Amino acid sequence: MVSMLHCHWKVIVAATLVAVTAGAVFYYWQKAKKPASLGKTVTIARGTIRSLVQATGSVAAVHSVDITSRLTGRIVEVLVAENDVVRAGQVLVVLDGSHYQALVEETRSRLTVARQKFDRAKKLASAGAIAAKELDQADMALLVAESEFTNAVAQLEDTVIRSPIDGTVIGKPVPAGQTVSSGLSSPMVLMTIADVSKLELQVLVDESDIGAIRAAQKVGFTLDAVVNKMFVGKVAMISEKATVQQNVVYYPVTISLESLPDFFQAGYDGSDYGGNGSKERCGDGFLPLR
Repeated sequence: MVSMLHCHWKVIVAATLVAVTAGAVFYYWQKAKKPASLGKTVTIARGTIRSLVQATGSVAAVHSVDITSRLTGRIVEVLVAENDVVRAGQVLVVLDGSHYQALVEETRSRLTVARQKFDRAKKLASAGAIAAKELDQADMALLVAESEFTNAVAQLEDTVIRSPIDGTVIGKPVPAGQTVSSGLSSPMVLMTIADVSKLELQVLVDESDIGAIRAAQKVGFTLDAVVNKMFVGKVAMISEKATVQQNVVYYPVTISLESLPDFFQAGYDGSDYGGNGSKERCGDGFLPLR
């Protein structure tokens, strides 16, 4: 009896093991039939990937001229004010010309005397009364007198300072009564005339970012004067001459402007407005992030 029970128990255990094994095999077989879920799928699309390079700068006129004086003298009259629109050839400043007027009169008298002496020497030389050398000396004296008179007249004309271009007066001109000095190394700037119809954005880009900037690259920028509005420009020039500020190396980048608010055409000083530049790079495709 005990032997029969023992054999029956073995049969039950064996059957249980077979059932468990079969169940495990069936479970893993069913699991293998179903592909593993990879999560949410999306469609690949083409588009623009923006890589921002931030840089600050200022808006400035493409063409501007610092007005200086060729002469040393006292300003007697200033005929324009800040933000005035001027034309090429328009009188801006008048200097005291009394000294140069006297110089013109003096050189004119010398020229008259030199011309008379030359005419006399010419007649005498044609009659054989004087040597040819004396005629040459009289001719040389006449040329010197003519040169001095021409130079004196030019200096008198330079007391009237005119605008070389059409544009707008930027900043406050030097007031009347002040004495200006001439010089090539550090001339005194009386005022600045700028053509504000053509503006550009001048920014400084960190040396770590300059490699990402390319000529003709489109950029977007903002202005402190216009809130929550982006303007469009294009990289016009990347300077190879670096500048160092607080131990950081920057490269000047000039951006031509494709759009600006209307009031920027009315003579406002664009150098007061800072901007942020960025560049965009187009990729072959991207997966939208969810």
